[in-house]
Amino acid sequence: MEYKDLSPAVQSEELLRQLIEEKIAEGETGFPSERMLETELGVSRTTLRRSLDTLEKEAVIQKRSRKGIEINQKQTIN
Repeated sequence: MEYKDLSPAVQSEELLRQLIEEKIAEGETGFPSERMLETELGVSRTTLRRSLDTLEKEAVIQKRSRKGIEINQKQTIN
């Protein structure tokens, strides 16, 4: 996939999906903090939150106030 042709939000969403697949393969349900993801992916907090909101609407992840982000194990990534 050519990331240069995609918007930053779509790029970060695709990278997050890859990270989720890796975490599921390792049997993990926890996810890094927004601050860590922002740095790791090299995107702004706004862009990252848009991507996370999309994944949450698809029930791939669940954001919990003061608890962080959890991966929904029952969901499969497309």
